[in-house]
Amino acid sequence: MNLRLLLALACAVTLAGWLASTAAACHSEIAASLDCQGNVSFTATAWDGSDATSASRTNSDVRVSVSTNGSTWTEIKKDHFGSDNGYKFSGTYAAGSATVVWVKVQEAARWGNGDAIASARIVKITKGSCSSPPPPPPPPVCASRRSAPMARSRTATSRSTAARTGLT
Repeated sequence: MNLRLLLALACAVTLAGWLASTAAACHSEIAASLDCQGNVSFTATAWDGSDATSASRTNSDVRVSVSTNGSTWTEIKKDHFGSDNGYKFSGTYAAGSATVVWVKVQEAARWGNGDAIASARIVKITKGSCSSPPPPPPPPVCASRRSAPMARSRTATSRSTAARTGLT
């Protein structure tokens, strides 16, 4: 009796491991960044594991969505993975003044090899330090440089000469 229970348990564990590895095989990956102007850049890619094939990386309906609160999502791109686009696609999104953005990729169709839709992949991105650069330093002043004496205007010189000589 114990042997049957042990054998059943071993089969269950093996089956669960096999199902988990199979389910994890076909999925989308997402990489994203957020710049100081609030622009999100992203690239969605089909999983490329050691046993990936063209069929297991092909999906006709892949969607990218964004959220600024982690719960309300806005779809920003619908595309596909195929040999024609290298099993990836990219895009941008203007997030405005948001300092944190979540980017999600999710398949909406079965994979080319028939595998089911995988769980969504989500990445949280944060705007980095975006302070303004310091102002440039003032131009150097040479210590040996002296101001030239101001030249008198010709009119002022003529008047003072006229005043001394009594001519006006």
